[in-house]
Amino acid sequence: MSEIKANMYEICGVAGTGKSTTFRACTSEFEDALIGFNLSLRKHYWDIACALVTSVAPVILSGFKGLTFSRWKLIIYLNAMYRVLRREASENNPIRLLDQGPVYIQAYLLVSVRGYKPTRFIQNWVAKDIERWSRIIRGVILLKAANNVVLERINSRSQEHFIKRGSDEEASRFLGEYTSCYDKIFAIYRECGVPIKEVDTSSSGVDEVKASVVEFID
Repeated sequence: MSEIKANMYEICGVAGTGKSTTFRACTSEFEDALIGFNLSLRKHYWDIACALVTSVAPVILSGFKGLTFSRWKLIIYLNAMYRVLRREASENNPIRLLDQGPVYIQAYLLVSVRGYKPTRFIQNWVAKDIERWSRIIRGVILLKAANNVVLERINSRSQEHFIKRGSDEEASRFLGEYTSCYDKIFAIYRECGVPIKEVDTSSSGVDEVKASVVEFID
């Protein structure tokens, strides 16, 4: 039985590419859109319980190696979110905009950073997960910017980010790792027929970026 494509789009990108700003700007364009996703223990307890059961296999099959507890929780979250959004697509299929959806989590599971390195099993698991999500997600918007622009934006923020405490070399390595992960992720999404819209925010204003995103979704 084929899946029903959800009217669901994710806006993603590394820190400093303008993801949160663009996401907030775009939400006003769609009156009936469902914004973001919040997994509620009270509302989605059965989905969480089922996700917990199906998420035990990655831990056992990985030999309890290379999978931190925080990343295992993300796998549970991914499984539960998929159950909820797949059901939502079959019921009413409204436009939904995500800013920390499956692509964001898949990249986090794959990126080698701060002592974490994904095992071959985790890499294969994420590849399968991408194929699963490609059956219901309609499109992904990737925001990009030049490294020097990204670093300048991160360093000018009040929010803490570990890049601020490291050297320029460490920062460039981090951005390179994320770029590589996104390239691998989107290669699979494209193979599965999911369109990817890349938007360079290096010199574009919020309104210009928003127009590109809205045009892609419309």
